[in-house]
Amino acid sequence: MPAALPDRFMALLLRCWRRAGTAFAVLGLALVASCGGGGDAADTSQDSVARVEIVQTGLLLGTAGQTRQLQAVVYNARNEPLERAITWSSSRPGALAVDTNGLVRAASASGSAQIVASAEGVRSAPLLGLVAAPAAGVRLVDDVDVLSSPVETSPGAAPSDTNTYRVTLAARVAPAVGQRFFSTGSRPVAGEVQSVQPVPDGFEVTLVLVPLNELLPGLRIEERLETTPSLADLAPDIAAAYTVVQEGNRFVFTPRSSPLAPPAGRLRPQAATPVGSFAFNQGCEPALIGVVPGGPIPISFAQPPVFSLAVNPSLDLSLGGDEQRVVVLAEPQVDLQGQITATAAFEGKIECKAELFTVKLPVGGAISFFVGGLMPVGFGFEIAGKVTVADVGIGVTNTTRALAQAGLVCPASGDCGFNAEIDNFTNTTTPLVNSPNLGDLRLEPSLEGFGFVELAIGNPFLKSLQFSAVQAKVGGKLGASLARETSQIIDAAYASDYKVSFEFSAGLASDFDAALKLLGLPGVTAATTFQRSVPLAESPKGAALNAVTGSLLNFLTGDALNFTVRLDPQKVNFVPGVGPYNVNRVELVRRSGGFSTTVGSLNAATGQTVFNFPFNAPNPGTLSEFHAFVYTSLPGLGSFPLQIGTATSPVCPPLPIGPRVWRGTATAILDDVLVGQSAVVTQLTFAGGLLTGAGSAFGQSGEAEGTVNCEFIQFGMGFNLSGRVGFEGVIATDGQSMSGTHSGGGEGQRRIPSGNWTLTLN
Repeated sequence: MPAALPDRFMALLLRCWRRAGTAFAVLGLALVASCGGGGDAADTSQDSVARVEIVQTGLLLGTAGQTRQLQAVVYNARNEPLERAITWSSSRPGALAVDTNGLVRAASASGSAQIVASAEGVRSAPLLGLVAAPAAGVRLVDDVDVLSSPVETSPGAAPSDTNTYRVTLAARVAPAVGQRFFSTGSRPVAGEVQSVQPVPDGFEVTLVLVPLNELLPGLRIEERLETTPSLADLAPDIAAAYTVVQEGNRFVFTPRSSPLAPPAGRLRPQAATPVGSFAFNQGCEPALIGVVPGGPIPISFAQPPVFSLAVNPSLDLSLGGDEQRVVVLAEPQVDLQGQITATAAFEGKIECKAELFTVKLPVGGAISFFVGGLMPVGFGFEIAGKVTVADVGIGVTNTTRALAQAGLVCPASGDCGFNAEIDNFTNTTTPLVNSPNLGDLRLEPSLEGFGFVELAIGNPFLKSLQFSAVQAKVGGKLGASLARETSQIIDAAYASDYKVSFEFSAGLASDFDAALKLLGLPGVTAATTFQRSVPLAESPKGAALNAVTGSLLNFLTGDALNFTVRLDPQKVNFVPGVGPYNVNRVELVRRSGGFSTTVGSLNAATGQTVFNFPFNAPNPGTLSEFHAFVYTSLPGLGSFPLQIGTATSPVCPPLPIGPRVWRGTATAILDDVLVGQSAVVTQLTFAGGLLTGAGSAFGQSGEAEGTVNCEFIQFGMGFNLSGRVGFEGVIATDGQSMSGTHSGGGEGQRRIPSGNWTLTLN
């Protein structure tokens, strides 16, 4: 290869390197030809600027005042170069200044900046430039001295900082074993020479990496390296299974009706592939009890998952300053819908991940060995727990928005530590469980749908010198424990339930120590993982007191009984305080003589929390034979009811009979937003299950009247402007406080929005 390449060839070659994703080598003119057609922009006009590319991908200036001329090429949508005026800018002119012609000057002795070229409003990817003097004995080499791209000595070797690579240097360099090099331009060379072999025009040199601070001891970097996924970064397996449309920074994935033939090679070897029409390109990692390793995965995907994704991950990088950081930042927006079917019983955990994009950090040149790398972005499922039969379907529709970060932070004083944060998150999860109708079945499944971002530090084309550093995932999770009515009745300590939560987990990966060593940072001895779980929804529950009551403890044939089932008002919505109302129906079941019989079923009206069942006894019995169950609309549990409790005689809290003052607060909530809060003062009298008195709230006052049925209380308060407001709730077991919800009366500006209330005996 000649010592210098024409600018046009270099521009195309560098562009192809960027678009090659995780491909390993650039194969000269053949690869240039393969990248020559098609652009990313929608505008196909020959006169419109589609993109701008800086020819150089690496830049190091060794001393203050040193200069380097940069070049940029403007392209239209047909990949044809255009003659356009180019504007240059620097993110930190105090470190690296750039003039109108692209001449960069080191304005300080040490620092970093991102240089951008623009034409007609279209910006190039940034070029990370550095200013730093090399350590004594470290030789700087320019691109003209580097005759080849780096090649791994052992391409199949596991990542390690002791792995070596080869590169050809020009004859005039005359390298020697033990000598250290760092390149100043686009061609990456860094490290210590291990061996030298003469070749035509120069020397083939084998190098091993050494810590960055030993090569450039005064280097200071303070940058946020932004990435922007594109269709060129799309994983081949995903492209074969999906039609992908880019809408701004959002990508919509629609399963192909007829998937294309899968690519001959994969980005990563698969651990295992589930049965079904969709194969995850990273496979599934099982951790199952009693399953032979390497055996078939006991799950299948009947249909490819449907999803969309918007995420632009970035790397917050600070080296050489008071606080040093290597932190991945991301603001994922993931919409995911899919269903998994168990093909066999299993116990344990199976995590399946699909890598959608592999985004390259905008770092080139020698520094790419240390702070370059790849950021895989994708989605996945995790199914876990105990599934006792086959043909159980577990699905999820999940929407997640969050602002997350994870990585290493090294303060000026103190040890380095793993740092992870999650903020501004919203999550809606609609899970689904479908099971076969098999007798006394019990299931304990969980399903999590998530998006993930990872970071692999190192040269993006040398896999043995890429170090898995940070992993983070965010999503929604369903956890359930489900059994038939009979199981719940027989086992007094067991009741079916479900929970939905927002999940965020992050951690340092297995290779992070090697990455830290090359960055010159100490290892981490503290915790290297972080997990946060935020409850979002849970199954309806019975009231704290008198959840299921009957009017006669022991009854005879022909006796007329009344049963009352009370649900906790705070637990009847799928998402507490938000909605939707999630009670489909309530059933009363009698278990007698070894048989279970449904003796009453009531469909629920929106907001209903009290259900009354009349019952004429066909034979003698006791209250303990009766059990209440609730069926929910979400998460679609099918034939799995949720037990509320076993019938008992009512227990009533002690209430003062005479007039007593109760004080508390009431909130006003409009469109899920708190719009007001007011003090509430009432003077109430309880007698014979009736309530009378007067009270005030929201600047208005009026008479109060209602009823008390043990701990359950209902009353109305007539306000002079807003009409009658209804209060509903429960009384605490000690009779000293009560709480619940209210519905406002009136219209327009006079209406009091509904909300929550609490009162405490004064």
